[in-house]
Amino acid sequence: FSKFLDNNRWDKVSLFKSMKPKKMKMAWQTKTKTNDDGIFLMRHMEKYMGEKEEKWDVELGEESVRTSKKIAKLRTFYVSKLANHQINKQRKLNVTEALEFSKLDKKTRCMLVKEGSEARDNLEMKKV
Repeated sequence: FSKFLDNNRWDKVSLFKSMKPKKMKMAWQTKTKTNDDGIFLMRHMEKYMGEKEEKWDVELGEESVRTSKKIAKLRTFYVSKLANHQINKQRKLNVTEALEFSKLDKKTRCMLVKEGSEARDNLEMKKV
């Protein structure tokens, strides 16, 4: 971040360079959900209202099946908002493809979703 400020000639960049980051301890921290950083980031930006660390609640609990289901719902929510936002240049294509997908039978839709999830998981495994 300080490199960005420095490159853009922000005159107070030295303040950031001398700061030591503080790692917050949050109840919803995870050791296994490595591919959900974007979901956590979006949720944090959505829920943070300036409160102190111990009072900040993003409505996610410790790792559990329930939390995993909530993260999956949030992923769907954020993706749909981004894909269908009026400023998105690919919006028309996204809507067209979503309508085509909805016309498929349930078995085919489930198979495609499963294949997509597995492909994403395989990509994540290659990064590790």
